[in-house]
Amino acid sequence: MTGPQPQFRRKLGLQISGVCIAILLILGAVVPLPYFVEYPGSAESLQPIITVEGGHKIEKGTFMLTTVSMLRASNVYYFLYGLAQSNSEVKKKSEVDPGMSEADYHYTQQYMMDSAKQNAVASALSYLGKPVTVRYLGVEVLSILPDSHAKSVLKTGDIIQSINHYPIQTSEQLLQALKNKKPGAKVTLTFERNHTVQDAQVQLMNLQNHQENGPVAANKAGLGITPGTVIKTETPYQIQIKTGNIGGPSAGFMFAVEIVNQLADRDLTKGYRIAGTGTIDPSGHIGQIGGIEHKIVAADREHADIFFVPKDIRKTDTNEKKAIAEAKAIGTKMKIVPVRTLADAIEYLKQLPEHP
Repeated sequence: MTGPQPQFRRKLGLQISGVCIAILLILGAVVPLPYFVEYPGSAESLQPIITVEGGHKIEKGTFMLTTVSMLRASNVYYFLYGLAQSNSEVKKKSEVDPGMSEADYHYTQQYMMDSAKQNAVASALSYLGKPVTVRYLGVEVLSILPDSHAKSVLKTGDIIQSINHYPIQTSEQLLQALKNKKPGAKVTLTFERNHTVQDAQVQLMNLQNHQENGPVAANKAGLGITPGTVIKTETPYQIQIKTGNIGGPSAGFMFAVEIVNQLADRDLTKGYRIAGTGTIDPSGHIGQIGGIEHKIVAADREHADIFFVPKDIRKTDTNEKKAIAEAKAIGTKMKIVPVRTLADAIEYLKQLPEHP
């Protein structure tokens, strides 16, 4: 009577182990993780993307924007994939979209792309001495913290025009207007929604528990929003920039380079494949961006000869250092060229010899 029991126990043990493994595999596939995988995206030619009225598209080489791809590590398998790939990086969710809903994140990315286009047009035409006017229209609400008192008053897309009847045109002015306010104080906002202007009182919140949210936590007290300066560039030139679903601010500098090239007397590419990245403001100053290592890889894969990178100016700047280190790590022959301004980049191109 006792003979079959060990065999039965072994069989039962195997069955239980199999069930446990199956459960673990299922849990690994469906349990969400608070991580993203960041990896090299694409390097895309700008000539088909940008069309300048009265300009030319005769290019021996090409200017390219570069992108970073992002994958939500929605399960343990994507997470492990991100760890295993040599050119990928696993990031915490808070590093990618701190406190934002997915809808607000995409809205913010599109806002930054639209602003990059406006800044690129302004900086390129200013460099060329062409007629251009930049108008500052107020501060757009890009996202609202869940515990903000403004949530019952403001909506994403509202444009704040004044605080306590003091005109507000930029995000910096908004933060300055609230700098000496205390949590709990009330302010009167004038804002535009769907072309209708209205006033409302909002109680300020304590932002000290939201330091990870960058500008939204720059002051002790605030509205609890992510602000974005709304600008409009006015010029007699018709300039189209079709970017599809690409978001973010980092293509602004290369947009400006391509616009200058299409209006220049001669082709500035000179037969080279030239990639780059960086934010740009209306005066042509180039700013730091994220994911520079991945953009170096993306440009190298598209056989770029030259890569323009934002020059490190402040102690906290890292784009130049990281780009040089990554280029060395992957053994690329691509030349890394740090630049401070659009004018620096154009002057460099003017001095280049024709590609052999």
